[in-house]
Amino acid sequence: MRDRNVDLMLGRIGPAFAEEDLDAEILYHDPLVVVAGTASRWARRRTLELADLMDEKWILYPPNEMPGIFIEEAFRNCGLSVPQASVLTYSFQLRDMLLMTGKYLSIVAASAVPVLNVKRLVVKTLPIDLGPQATARPVAIFTLKNRTLSPAVGLFVEHIRKVGKAITSQSSR
Repeated sequence: MRDRNVDLMLGRIGPAFAEEDLDAEILYHDPLVVVAGTASRWARRRTLELADLMDEKWILYPPNEMPGIFIEEAFRNCGLSVPQASVLTYSFQLRDMLLMTGKYLSIVAASAVPVLNVKRLVVKTLPIDLGPQATARPVAIFTLKNRTLSPAVGLFVEHIRKVGKAITSQSSR
């Protein structure tokens, strides 16, 4: 954006957002959730603690990078260290395939669950409270301050705002 090659960015606001030349308009909150494949023994449990899952096979994001930073923080806020990852990946396709086996667990944004389940029921959200920090990470539109957006980009932003409102209304039901 600073090089004027990109008009805006969509993404989560990081733990310490302090970019003086950027505006961040919050669209919606997208909590992190623990997921297991529908074939997993954990998928049938009604009550669980994150501590119960520490020795399982985890699919995590690379450490010290987004969104892995949020996941690391969620474990720490539950008084736990991050478990040893069996797989480190950004790939949703790989995550999907491994979760389908029922042998792995992962933490993803709640909005990713319908994406993982789009063709068939692959994952189930587990009943685990990751604490307020896991739900406090908003998704936002980032733009440069004092930069006028083109009419086409302005129209796109209007549509993104509507999508954000729809996600907010669905999650509040």
